[in-house]
Amino acid sequence: MKITPTPTPTPLRPIVSGMNAPTTKITKMLDRLIRQLFDQYVKQTTIIDGVHLIRRLDKYVSLGLLKPTTHLCTFDITDLYTMLPQEESIAILIQFLIRFNQTHVKGMTINAIESLARIVLTDNVFIYGNKYYRQVKGGAIGSPFTLTLANIFIWHWEQKLVEKQKASNELYSRYIDDIFLTSNDSIESLHDMLENANKYHLNIKLTHEIVYTKVHKKDNSTIFNCPIIIHYTHENQYAHYKSNIHKAWQESFHRTPVITTKLVVGSRNNPNLTKELVRRNPTKQSTRQKKRSIESTDVHLD
Repeated sequence: MKITPTPTPTPLRPIVSGMNAPTTKITKMLDRLIRQLFDQYVKQTTIIDGVHLIRRLDKYVSLGLLKPTTHLCTFDITDLYTMLPQEESIAILIQFLIRFNQTHVKGMTINAIESLARIVLTDNVFIYGNKYYRQVKGGAIGSPFTLTLANIFIWHWEQKLVEKQKASNELYSRYIDDIFLTSNDSIESLHDMLENANKYHLNIKLTHEIVYTKVHKKDNSTIFNCPIIIHYTHENQYAHYKSNIHKAWQESFHRTPVITTKLVVGSRNNPNLTKELVRRNPTKQSTRQKKRSIESTDVHLD
């Protein structure tokens, strides 16, 4: 069990690790079955990375929807893994499968999926003080199916927001627990909408930021300026060289035209991202030379 400090009034946040748990093979199998369905049916409102979001914003602009009154809003769902109500999440999983006419998934019945999902979600135990404890709320970190189930739970929760955005021709995009949307309502109405969303479910709480944009036209091109929102992820150490790739990029190309190309590190969801965005990579020789000099150096992102 990992204990992560959080602000008051709750001094500790218990997180149960599902790494190498007895249910590991079950959770991987369920994830393979269900995640592809989620990706297929909810792709209109989900994104896989920053490039995906930029493309949606570009389409939003090309349709003439970006205006001087447009607000950009991001909000974060607090403690996604630990807030999941277990039985309700399983019930929503079944609703999801029924809604999209999935009575069988690769030969497995809904009843079998429900039973296995319950095992994965409710049979998380740990020992503390020579006593056994079972997790009764939320799911285990490191369990692939827990993430997919959380995505489906949020899919159910976000329906009111999604319908409102569609009716207003506004953008709504979510990556796991991070949500981005546009709005041309007044700032007061936008705050009210987010406050109401905070009341959709007792377990789901949001933190949000709203950006005020300035839009103007120049040479038939739309230009808009706004502050950059940085969502910080803190790590105490960088154990792998790849974690320092931005530093290596700066040192390798700071006097070449390549430096004007923004480096974007890809993910398993988009394995071709490097080929798509970066036309030239550091040579193997240069990366080997840089490795020793930056392994102990902090990474600074501009």
